[in-house]
Amino acid sequence: MITLDAPAQIVLVEDDPTVNNLLQGFLRRRAKVTSFHDTETAFHTLSSSHERTIFIIDYSFRGISALALRKKLEPLFPRAKYLLTCGITTVKLAEVVGFDAILAKPYRLPDLMQKIHEIDRLWPD
Repeated sequence: MITLDAPAQIVLVEDDPTVNNLLQGFLRRRAKVTSFHDTETAFHTLSSSHERTIFIIDYSFRGISALALRKKLEPLFPRAKYLLTCGITTVKLAEVVGFDAILAKPYRLPDLMQKIHEIDRLWPD
C-alpha cells in the first residue's frame, strides 16, 4: 500500500455521488479529505491555505469548469498540486491546462494512489 508524506489535505471535486463517496471513504484512511460535488461550491467554501494540498478535480462540470477552478484556486493555494481526472485520454491535456497530473477514467484505486504519490513527491522538502 502506498502511504503519503502527509499533505495537509486532499480536496476532491467530483460530481458523481457514487464515485465521490467511494473516493472519500478510500482516501480518508490515508489523509484529511474535503469533498465537493461541484466546482462553484468548492471555490466559494474553501479558505485560502499555504499548506500542502492536493486537489483531485473531475474534468466535466456545469458552471465553473475544472480548468477555470484550477486557475481561480492557484492564488489561494500557492503550494497546491492538481490532479485532473477525466475520460479524455490525451495526457498532454493536463500539461496544457496547468495540472500536475492527469488520470484517465475509468481508473482503479491503486492507480489513483500512484498518481497521488507521484504528485506528493513534487513538493520540495
